[in-house]
Amino acid sequence: MQRRGERPQVRSDGGPTSNSALVLLSTGCTPKLALPRNNPDEVRSFRFFLEITAPSLSGVFDSEFWNSELPRTCHADSAIWHAVVCLGAVYESYALSSPSSSSAFSYTTGIPRKGQEKYEFSLRQFNLAIKYLLNAAPSGEDKWRTVSASILFTEICSIQGLHREARVHLDAGRNLLCELEEDDAKLPSHSSLYAKTTPVSLCSIRAIVTDLDLRARALTNGPIRYTHVYMPGSDQYTAWRYYQPPPPPSRPPPLAAEALSNDPLSSASSLGRRFQCVTSGNLLEANRAAESLFNAILLAQAESVDDIVALARNEGAGKLEKLVARQEPYMRCFANLTAALRAFGREIEGGRSSAADHCCSSSTSTSTPPDPWLRNLTKAYLTLKLYHSVMRLLFFHDAEMPELRQDAAKMGAYYRGLVDMAERILQLGVGVGRGAAPSSSFNPVPVPSTTQPLAIVALSGIPQSNRRRAIALFRRYPRREGLWDTTFAAALTELIMAREKEILAERREGAARNAAGDGSGVVAGKGGDGEEEKGRGEEGGPGENKGGHDDDDDDEIVEALDRQYGTRVSFEGERRAHVTLYTWRGWIAGQPGETRLLEW
Repeated sequence: MQRRGERPQVRSDGGPTSNSALVLLSTGCTPKLALPRNNPDEVRSFRFFLEITAPSLSGVFDSEFWNSELPRTCHADSAIWHAVVCLGAVYESYALSSPSSSSAFSYTTGIPRKGQEKYEFSLRQFNLAIKYLLNAAPSGEDKWRTVSASILFTEICSIQGLHREARVHLDAGRNLLCELEEDDAKLPSHSSLYAKTTPVSLCSIRAIVTDLDLRARALTNGPIRYTHVYMPGSDQYTAWRYYQPPPPPSRPPPLAAEALSNDPLSSASSLGRRFQCVTSGNLLEANRAAESLFNAILLAQAESVDDIVALARNEGAGKLEKLVARQEPYMRCFANLTAALRAFGREIEGGRSSAADHCCSSSTSTSTPPDPWLRNLTKAYLTLKLYHSVMRLLFFHDAEMPELRQDAAKMGAYYRGLVDMAERILQLGVGVGRGAAPSSSFNPVPVPSTTQPLAIVALSGIPQSNRRRAIALFRRYPRREGLWDTTFAAALTELIMAREKEILAERREGAARNAAGDGSGVVAGKGGDGEEEKGRGEEGGPGENKGGHDDDDDDEIVEALDRQYGTRVSFEGERRAHVTLYTWRGWIAGQPGETRLLEW
């Protein structure tokens, strides 16, 4: 999407450029003040939403919705006001339930409500939101109001562990979004009804609903397969096509030590003048392209699963060349991101630009500046570098590091660098950017979540210690991600690792029986009707090695076909679910998968 002041767009995928411009935020609202003047409880929860909830839930594609459009709409629409207040109250309970989060959020909460009071207050706000939705006079604004409320209700129910109710609200929001898009498509191409007459833009709600819907389908219907007709058209999956790196600077960049001085007297504005490529706008556009490219590559791989299976089984001539050719558009955008990353690196950390340095040494090379503005730019830069480094692992051919995949030690160091970098980003996130209260002195640059890159390490990394470190970060820095949070992701990944250990034990015992000429015996590690079938999601404390995990198992090699192809999750309660695990080998053979009980 071309933004105001940008250079002409050239698509990385080779397709025609889009003439669509950034949808301008509208101020069209019914002139009625919904903000209560004599209800301090509602104002308190609204403040928590503004300072904590909205920054925590927002990313690079929906920041305007959470941080600008919804708060503005609250002042004119009673239904949205009460839904937002309810979400603020529910998220406060969720945030304060985490020991690692309570100290960071306590300054906004005043006198804490008791548990029953919190529940009754949230329920009352939820019911009021529904009441105002039902009693509103019919108008052309009904659809956007209802789909906005559906997004809020989905988040509220998901946080409370009401998973079935969350899906109901999400399905309703998706259906309404389709109606909105059909209505908008009937208008002339140069105009948009919803951009001009509503305070919430169509692209904002499209980004959120599409993301929530895909996450929900991946959990309940996975492993799923996509074809081109199912490929979503929101910016989260298409923005990479139009990305171009910033132009070369007109003067030499400053030294890294000078640029990121730890002198508390250093002026952020003077340092900003020294930066030419490292600007909030450039970092935001690069991170949007990086997350979009990451999403597009993963969906394209799901579409190409048959060719990937044939390649893994050494079947079918020319499969690798076919897969590499399909990734050529992605490689062009990746090259643009590489150029941008090198330009940013020259200004921030002195110009490390080799392929190995992009991951393995970057996590410790940048000092932590005291100024919030510089700290936020550093976080945005490292997040871009993290996504760039993870995407290298998704390409079938990388000319810069051809020997990396053949060396287990180098691959282990590469994955370790990814975890180090993610941890550094999460540490920088305390007090700045995603998940923290915004400062009145600057607007933080929205950044993508670290959850997806960490999930790549947790599911496919080597050695096992790197995978456990990624899981520990899920628990140490709990965050909401769509319809689930990272504590659920940690428990699910541990269940997957436990299943891989069972498979490895089965292989070893089978080999031992064959060697001894004995075909009898019970398969080791096979779960029965007892506790062996139960997930290990709640054993141990946050950040610790869980029960059943050995500290010296780094020499264990999990074969590629014994890795997870996908999972199906059926929630049975707030923190209880039945999970069906599918390995690549089992899925290829048409096996039904292993079903386990997971509690976290």
